[in-house]
Amino acid sequence: MKALFPWALIVALAVSVPCARAADEKTSEAAATETTDDLVSQLDAAVKAQQKEAGAATDRSRELQYYATQAAATVRRALSSGGGGVSNLQDALNQVQSVAPSEDVQKLCAKILATAQAQAETRDKAVIDQTTAQIDAAMKATFAAKTPKDLDDQIIQLSNLSVSRDYNSSQVVQRKVEQARSAVTFMCRWQDYLANKNNGNIDAARTVLRNLSQDTSSYPFVPRSEILQRMDDLGVDKSDPATQLPSLKDKTLADLDAMVQQLVELKDKNRGSSEINTRLQALQQLSDARQQVKAGLYGQAFSYCTTRYGADAQAMVPLTQELLITFLPQYLEIAEAYPAKAGETPVVYLQRVNAESRKKGEWKTTSKALDAYRQVAFANGQTPSWVSGDAQAITAYIQGQNYEAAGLYREAIQAYKRVIGQTGDNIPIEQARTRLEAIRKEHPQDAEAAEKTPEVRTYPVPMPYPAGR
Repeated sequence: MKALFPWALIVALAVSVPCARAADEKTSEAAATETTDDLVSQLDAAVKAQQKEAGAATDRSRELQYYATQAAATVRRALSSGGGGVSNLQDALNQVQSVAPSEDVQKLCAKILATAQAQAETRDKAVIDQTTAQIDAAMKATFAAKTPKDLDDQIIQLSNLSVSRDYNSSQVVQRKVEQARSAVTFMCRWQDYLANKNNGNIDAARTVLRNLSQDTSSYPFVPRSEILQRMDDLGVDKSDPATQLPSLKDKTLADLDAMVQQLVELKDKNRGSSEINTRLQALQQLSDARQQVKAGLYGQAFSYCTTRYGADAQAMVPLTQELLITFLPQYLEIAEAYPAKAGETPVVYLQRVNAESRKKGEWKTTSKALDAYRQVAFANGQTPSWVSGDAQAITAYIQGQNYEAAGLYREAIQAYKRVIGQTGDNIPIEQARTRLEAIRKEHPQDAEAAEKTPEVRTYPVPMPYPAGR
């Protein structure tokens, strides 16, 4: 510690009244500030008395002075930050008591903490009451609004409130501000509902309300019954049939660009329609994946085609499968040996590769095909145990071959034994048994050592993933 602010200067700052303080400041708040500063001054005197009584050395005196100075600065931050600094104040006061553990110091620290907490609670209550009142007023204005413009002022007021709070605010205040942010989001979506309703896009308006009714972040300050009633009151859609969401039935990749353009135009006519936005986003992602395929980025395109999220995921499956089969052999690096046949779907292709590669003993190809099949057929769902068993068994068999080629016969034996221990339907048991017998015959010492040595390996056995291109 090369430089410390004089304690007397800190106390003087605490007692003084800033020139910018408004003339009409409440007397009670001024009195509370003076009381806190008086307590800080008393704490300074008590610390000095402790020093004098203990006859502290110069270094010790400086240490006491530092913690007392730190406590004073932290007090002021705690009192000006809306309550978030009280925990820091507690830490600072604990440090003061640890270096000056007299009874007077402990009592003054307790008084300072109690005063700071009381002021923080008063300030928090005022913020919470104000925020609650503004949210209530905003919700009343929301349900009374006839046009989107009717809500602009309320949205601005709540937005300013939600961003103006100090990050040191207490958790209670922060939760209330989060409610204000949720209210702003709700009101913006309500503007979408009003715009669609006023334009006759009843289906789009109903979709907005349906999404709002399912969003639990809007509760409890939004009565869900009001939203449901508005849905019932909407009536029949009067919008132009040309503005309705087009079907993907019988569509192919050749139609992709035209569908994207059509939905861009529909989006401009149907403000706030989540169905149109979701469909447009899905088609744009498919278009991006097609560009990745053209660029040879097969790994990225494969990840897109085997990930199914969102409301439109099921409707997009035929298109994503059509794209997937165009590059799946290249992704697996088996295009020359196992090209896709006309009319094959990705699942049918992978099943064929799986069966043919097994017959040929091309287990690395089998492993690739099986892992791709797991992702294509089951996507985000749970992989059946028989698929996982097959994959882990084949992985273990490939590891055994690698160990054997490297002359690591003990490890090879353990890998082949893992093959036999799997429960899949199509695991290479006979091949593993044959290799085990050969190693035991040709390398008896390694075989004997492998039987005596417990296996140490990562669990579960990692499944192979083809390298992305």
